[in-house]
Amino acid sequence: MKKYQTLGQLLTDYREVFGISQADLAAMVDVDVRTVQRWEADVTQLKDDKEADLVRATFLPHQLVRNLNSITPIPTWYDFSLRKYSLSELSNDLPDARTILENIYLPSERVRTLRPDADLETVIQYLFYRNKERKGIRTAVIREAVNLLPGLNLFVTDEAGFYAGHVIVMPLKKESYLRIRERQINPDQLSFDDLADHRTAHHPYFFQYSIAADSNDNICILVGAIMRFMKAWNDKPYTWCTITDRYDSYYLHTHVGLKVVWEDKEHRSVFGDPYRFVEGDFREFLSDA
Repeated sequence: MKKYQTLGQLLTDYREVFGISQADLAAMVDVDVRTVQRWEADVTQLKDDKEADLVRATFLPHQLVRNLNSITPIPTWYDFSLRKYSLSELSNDLPDARTILENIYLPSERVRTLRPDADLETVIQYLFYRNKERKGIRTAVIREAVNLLPGLNLFVTDEAGFYAGHVIVMPLKKESYLRIRERQINPDQLSFDDLADHRTAHHPYFFQYSIAADSNDNICILVGAIMRFMKAWNDKPYTWCTITDRYDSYYLHTHVGLKVVWEDKEHRSVFGDPYRFVEGDFREFLSDA
């Protein structure tokens, strides 16, 4: 992560990372170029309405922008590829899985079931932000996954109500799970026919399609909610699986008990990490919770 002292530094790097001009950024937030120039020179601050417009247009975390858009900015670390911020160098790395386990029962009013009509557009925007080459799964399939599994399709906001992260989990038929495991299809090709009702399955298969958060605090909130849900399955057989494409996700999944089935070192993700299929369950990990 890079430490940002001012909003101007952040906006300058944002334009460099995404290859856009000051005029492009001005058009995105409906201001003139001179306004962007003043922002980048830290001559003027953004007004509240333009701060919100900037967050929606650039997908920069609201808390990050809020910290820096101040008379006395709060220095904040940020990684554009991970879309993750941190308030101190010590908290840049993902917490140990045991630390998350110790706090899974801490309540949070900022996490809720994903609302397709209100939240899905933002989630799709995030997926496109991460990887413009990825076609992405059909939104109707995500809607059905939410209907079947509302307890694991989640959306988290910051204190001001802006997007801060999500998780999408697909309850799959065994044959569909095996097709992904054996690399016969990629997850973006999943359809209605691949989904199953986990409540009536003898051995359900939960496929984590996507998980993201803009800070370690918010990833802990999401993982805690997942663990609370899965605690109810500790005396039942099930398989949890996912394809990781970044080191922190791989780290977390292996530390909670999942095993690597395959690793693709030839085709790396936009984060530079190999794609890895991991699977297992959390029963041993959650036995002490």
